[in-house]
Amino acid sequence: MSGNAVFAEYFVSHEATFVFGLRADLGEPEVVEVSLTLADLRDFVAAELGSTGANGGGAEPARSRLDRANLGSWQELLDPLVAPLGEWCAEGDPVWLVPHDVLHYLPLHALRVGGSLLLERNPVVYTPSASVMRYCRQKRQRPRGAAALVLGDSLGDLPFARDEAEAVAAALGTNALVGADATRTAFLDRMGDSPPAGVVHLACHGTFDAAEPLRSGIVLAPDHGGAEILSAEDIFGLTLSADLVVLSACESGVNARRPGDELLGLTRALVYAGVPSVVVSLWRVDDLSTLILMDRFYRGLAELHKARALQRAATELMQMTDDQVLEYVERRAAALRASGDDAAAERFEGLAYSSLLAAERRIPRPSEGPWRPFSHFAAWAPFVLVGDWR
Repeated sequence: MSGNAVFAEYFVSHEATFVFGLRADLGEPEVVEVSLTLADLRDFVAAELGSTGANGGGAEPARSRLDRANLGSWQELLDPLVAPLGEWCAEGDPVWLVPHDVLHYLPLHALRVGGSLLLERNPVVYTPSASVMRYCRQKRQRPRGAAALVLGDSLGDLPFARDEAEAVAAALGTNALVGADATRTAFLDRMGDSPPAGVVHLACHGTFDAAEPLRSGIVLAPDHGGAEILSAEDIFGLTLSADLVVLSACESGVNARRPGDELLGLTRALVYAGVPSVVVSLWRVDDLSTLILMDRFYRGLAELHKARALQRAATELMQMTDDQVLEYVERRAAALRASGDDAAAERFEGLAYSSLLAAERRIPRPSEGPWRPFSHFAAWAPFVLVGDWR
């Protein structure tokens, strides 16, 4: 442990859940026993997210369940899991969480600690195990100012992902590879360049294979017909020098648990390949809210560490009023028109307004006061930082 960071690791048993807390100035870990059993938590995740977690396990997708979820009821059950953090850390201290079993599927940062959401109170980072953080820090390769690689809308069916990729590329001072240019070969060639990309952003379809998690991956454009998957198994075989990889794809952070609580999937594959910090999503994400969050995240990286940049981006997103969202949409559409792409501007506006209509079904407009369309945690909580927060 270093500085004011607080470490909290969870262990879920058939009798209870244990929270182990550690800080640099504590001689020994503090241990809190919580009367939530493995059955309690698995039943909760099955009811709220589907039987296999955030990737969904029943007939109804997890995102549909989340749209109706009441964070207050989550808080009532799960509060004892995060309450100790209020005693172990001050506001603003980095919080490092190591979940266990089905807790990997839950956005613990969306719960309240004291009177504030944990994410508002503290920058939060996750790792699949305690040993992963040391591995991540050993693998830090290059400063944040290195070149970037941005791929998006690889199959030509995610117009918002294309807009996201182009907005992110502009923030990073590079050009996005979109559509047919977002190929597996382009990714591998660019990562093999000297120097390789220091920041990699992939705004493409993600796949999760529950039966064979190593076949989960990112869908990229084909070089010669069909679609190609950059799988977790492929990534395990690479040596990557990127300082940060962002997987802005559906359920990119979902992994399969194995005995010993080992996780297999894209996140662990990227860390094993040498990436110290990975941003992934826990469930299917809203297009417009993702675009806004990612835009703010990358702009924040110019002055903040990664966990703080993600914290600020998510906090700003949840607090945005509909007027501010519309202003963002109009500004983005105007930029597209200024570049001569009127069709893209009209498409973007149409998709954005559809996204706002969907948000209104989750968060109805109040009779008085501002409407905050992305204040529901399904919009601002899916993205998590895994690995080194610096």
